[in-house]
Amino acid sequence: MSTATDVVKPDTYVERSGWNYRSVLWWLAVVAYSIANVFSHERVNKMAETFIRLMGLSWFFWTTRILVLAGALIILFCRRNFLKDRRRLTAVLLFIIVGVALDMSLVIYASERVHYPQYALLTWIAYHAIGTPLPAAMLSFVVGYADEAHQHWIIYGNDATAYFDWNDNVLNLLGAVSPLVLLPPGPKRKLSNRTLLAGASIWTFAMSLLVVFLNPDGPLMRDHRSESFWLTSGVNTHYHVLNTLEGTILLGLCWIVLMRYYWPERSS
Repeated sequence: MSTATDVVKPDTYVERSGWNYRSVLWWLAVVAYSIANVFSHERVNKMAETFIRLMGLSWFFWTTRILVLAGALIILFCRRNFLKDRRRLTAVLLFIIVGVALDMSLVIYASERVHYPQYALLTWIAYHAIGTPLPAAMLSFVVGYADEAHQHWIIYGNDATAYFDWNDNVLNLLGAVSPLVLLPPGPKRKLSNRTLLAGASIWTFAMSLLVVFLNPDGPLMRDHRSESFWLTSGVNTHYHVLNTLEGTILLGLCWIVLMRYYWPERSS
């Protein structure tokens, strides 16, 4: 059984020893890309609507699926040397299984798959600024969370039917953490299974109490009401809309599991 003191030997990774002009440039890229993500939402939606009109809905769906699959295969091919490590290959396969299950359960419109490359690229940029993968993925996810908050309270603040989209937050997470299975991990400190279980239990209990006490689904979900677990969209996709309790618990558990395997060693 592993313990909290197990340290994984470092692979080749980006080292940061203070500020220099390269790290400043990468941080500027992180800031610029993050701002563009948050404030270009409407433009991206209009571009998607234009493609749908030109291609037709069915062709647009299949094109997005093919592009996502092709992009993933190209990245895996380019990083194939990393996949010679059995642990890394196992991590890739597990990520694919979990990712496909969440994608099939939470994606309503094909255009939502833009979240994957959108936040995977931000994680890659942030990795070059920070130097360690997990903090880079966390930063990318925080930007995605801010984007969803901006949509809910600013862009669609007066729309009673627009709800805080926990589904999109999960898709942002999938995109943000996808580079973790391929980036050089650097020095890692494995957390023990006992720590993992304790963290998952505390998070689930705390979020359950908080949601029951605050009852945030009123302002967050607004007029969205559904008595059915599975819904069917106008484009014949089947999906589930996460509420606050489901969204917070799912996101928290995902991060706890990721910390189990990607928590940086203190010296890094």
